[in-house]
Amino acid sequence: MTAHRLDRAALDRLLDGPDDGAPGVPEALAGLLAALRAGPRPAEVRGEGAAVLAYQAALVGALRTLPTGRRALLGW
Repeated sequence: MTAHRLDRAALDRLLDGPDDGAPGVPEALAGLLAALRAGPRPAEVRGEGAAVLAYQAALVGALRTLPTGRRALLGW
């Protein structure tokens, strides 16, 4: 594996937009950053609402098991 050094300007270009403005950037890094900049795909957010509801239900259940004095501190 070869170590690459990027100057600050190249890093800023990579983080701000398309990777075509940063010559010498490893292709794997450029691809990773491009994927991170992209919005989520529909399959990636499918079920998000159900996951949020499950998390909230679990949180409420956990809070209900706290002793009464501690629940009062949290406004429950």
